[in-house]
Amino acid sequence: MNKKITLFTFLVIIVSILVSFTYNEKNEAYIVNYKNKLALFEQNQIALIDLINKSNSFTEADKETVKQVILATRKKMKGLDFWLRYLAPLAQKKINGPLPVEWETEVFEKF
Repeated sequence: MNKKITLFTFLVIIVSILVSFTYNEKNEAYIVNYKNKLALFEQNQIALIDLINKSNSFTEADKETVKQVILATRKKMKGLDFWLRYLAPLAQKKINGPLPVEWETEVFEKF
């Protein structure tokens, strides 16, 4: 009787472990979201570069248009920053640069 309970418990633990570490499609949603945001950011960058290249004369209206496109591109980049930190930390450091020493060591006093 005791051996049957031990064997049954062991099988339940093994099955639980196998079920826990199986492929989960829900995790794929995060990566798809990251890739979609990255594609939108790249499209905004290309649109910004094209706009700057097409602007021959920088009148006030042209400057304002370029500022608005830069702001929209920056918002896309900031929206992507969270995903870059966790899914591509090396790319995030290349884009934003390394964190200041104060943030890394937390030795400064917070007000």
